[in-house]
Amino acid sequence: MRNLSMGLVLVIAGMVGGGCATTDDGSAEADTASELTGLIPPSCTLNVSADENTVDVFASGTSQSCPNPNGCNFSYLCGTQITVKPFPTIDWTNCVIFSNWVGAVCQGQGSTCTFPLNGDTSVHAHWTRLKGCSGSIRIHDASE
Repeated sequence: MRNLSMGLVLVIAGMVGGGCATTDDGSAEADTASELTGLIPPSCTLNVSADENTVDVFASGTSQSCPNPNGCNFSYLCGTQITVKPFPTIDWTNCVIFSNWVGAVCQGQGSTCTFPLNGDTSVHAHWTRLKGCSGSIRIHDASE
């Protein structure tokens, strides 16, 4: 019984750490790291950019913002469900309104775009200038 349990320990150690595993006839064979590669889920990169303002990224219960017009790279497990949203959709201070997404996964979607991240992907938020906007908002009190 002692030899059998020792063989089991060697097989488990070989599977987890690479190295050697025991075969049915008691001989040892080498494990390679490539045999373990399939156990580690691949990651995919999401590149987010925008003309103006910020893009918020939601995935797996987390949220991140990309305030950089040059773009941000985020890494997630491939297959993760991603949602991107421009923030704000209307910016009266800068006189812009969200117009559309550039990038195949969000093509034709509204301001909220949801997709599975199945490979390295880029999305770009495009804003359009508001005509006649002065860049300031004044709220008038009805009593004035």
